[in-house]
Amino acid sequence: MTIPFISMIVAYWIFLSCVVFLAGAFISKALVTAPSGADICPVEGRGSCFGEVSSVYIFISAILASLANLIHLFFHVSYMTETPMAETFSVIPLFLTRTGYGNLVILRTAILALLLIVAYFNIKRPKRWSIVSGVILSLLLLASLSMSSHQAQRGYFTIAFLLDVGHVVSVSLWIGGVFFIRFCYGFFLRDRGKDLWGVFLGMIKRFSSLATYSVALAGLTGIVLALIRINGLSILTDTAYGRTFVAKVFVVSGIFALGGINKFFIIPLLEKKGNPEWESLLKVKKYLYWCITIEAVLGVLALLITSLLTHLSPEG
Repeated sequence: MTIPFISMIVAYWIFLSCVVFLAGAFISKALVTAPSGADICPVEGRGSCFGEVSSVYIFISAILASLANLIHLFFHVSYMTETPMAETFSVIPLFLTRTGYGNLVILRTAILALLLIVAYFNIKRPKRWSIVSGVILSLLLLASLSMSSHQAQRGYFTIAFLLDVGHVVSVSLWIGGVFFIRFCYGFFLRDRGKDLWGVFLGMIKRFSSLATYSVALAGLTGIVLALIRINGLSILTDTAYGRTFVAKVFVVSGIFALGGINKFFIIPLLEKKGNPEWESLLKVKKYLYWCITIEAVLGVLALLITSLLTHLSPEG
């Protein structure tokens, strides 16, 4: 592997992770944290509420996504055109205007610029319009990912492409939501107090419902897309794409398993009525915290593998 190729994968991984986080964050704010009341709860030692703290993370993520998008463009152009890195800047203008992927980069850059503005206003003057705008823009950004996928090679009005859009969106709601809850509401998950228990439980139940629908859609679309992409078992064993795909299946299966444990075992224990043992509830809450943490770590790994798959061909 060459330096431009490795750099291209890493830059796309950071870009993809930030985009997934942004979609999960804005949609979770609209459907999970704000309606449950979690956003207005105070964060210990911060002098601010969860809504304000999470808005800062969203803004930082939008900045990182914008930078990673441009860095990926540089290494992508260098690798795809076999241009030395010292001469790549001179090729980029032509690449942007004369290639389909270049046009997509322009589109993504414009969407990210608007997202940065929305995220900034969400910090300064949080209003409902900023959340709704963030949801719409992040969904458009996700659609642009599918527009550069293998499924878009036959056009944007095919079943395969629409399935890919559904898959990308559902995965982002699920994994991005896990990122958002874990990294922006980590203290809320670790809090041992009783005062915010009802708000915490309401947030977790809302997110569990959103994740359940997202996982179901991600699983269904993922299976159909795999049948479309993988034309024979030899692809799984004889090509870099196939072996990477198998690795992704194992990682995603682990995330599925942890999500199932949360949904069917841990959350029902937290909802159990009349439990006088506060310490036992806190122990269950700790299990939830660690399950979500491991889910987030596996999610980062799955996105790294996805970034590699995006730059490999199913045909080998």
